[in-house]
This record gives sequence, C-alpha cells and structure tokens, in this order.
Amino acid sequence: MNTPKMLPWLAGTAGIDLERAEQLWQLASDYAESVTGESESSRYLSIAHEQMIALVEKEVLAESPIQDAPWLMIQAHLSVAPMIVADTFAQAAVATRQAIGRWTEKHQSAA
Repeated sequence: MNTPKMLPWLAGTAGIDLERAEQLWQLASDYAESVTGESESSRYLSIAHEQMIALVEKEVLAESPIQDAPWLMIQAHLSVAPMIVADTFAQAAVATRQAIGRWTEKHQSAA
C-alpha cells in the first residue's frame, strides 16, 4: 500500500498515531477505489484524500472533549462562517456571470 507522503504530518497535526493514520488511509483508499474503479487516477487520489480528511476529522472529534462543551463546537463552526459566506458570494458571482453570458448570446443571435 502506498501511503501519501503527508501522512506522518497529518497524523502528528491531528494528534493520532501513525499506525492509526495508515489504517484510516487504507479505508479511504478502499472507498476511493470502490467509487472510481481505479487505484491510480487523479480522481481516485482526490476522493481518497477527501475521504482521509473526513475520517481524520471524525477520529479527532470522537476523542475530543469539545463534545462535552457544545458551546465550543458552536464557536468552532462560527469561525468558518466568513469562509462559507465568501464561498457563497463567489458561487453567486459565477452563476450571475454565466446567466449574463447566456442572455447576451441569446439576444445577440436574435438581432
């Protein structure tokens, strides 16, 4: 099994041991392979990395004392609110730009 080079860093940052991180990577790798049917494509790696991050987050939250203090969890979610708002505005800007482009094409071809 080829593990990503970032695995020791990710394990250390998350506060889990390397052996557990390798187990989580195997789960993520198996999941990505079942979704894509491949084991070496960029899509496979993207899904495996996303799944790995999700598994590590779940692992950390399962052992976290934050669950005993729900207000800390609320604060953690609120800290990402500005990024969510910015992402929403960016998506709206892209959708608006696309709508204007379609409208312009439609009306230029009609003229």
